[in-house]
Amino acid sequence: MKVGLHIGKFDWGKDAAEINNKLIEIIQTAEKNNFFSLWVMDHLFQLGT
Repeated sequence: MKVGLHIGKFDWGKDAAEINNKLIEIIQTAEKNNFFSLWVMDHLFQLGT
């Protein structure tokens, strides 16, 4: 079975560098744990909770 990870909300900071650093951390963790794919929300404005 292939398992993917979907990130529906990525509001880990105000600037792009903060978001980038957190996303890299998540990607590296997913790779180490053999996730098949990783997806992020593709909307300009993120959905509320």
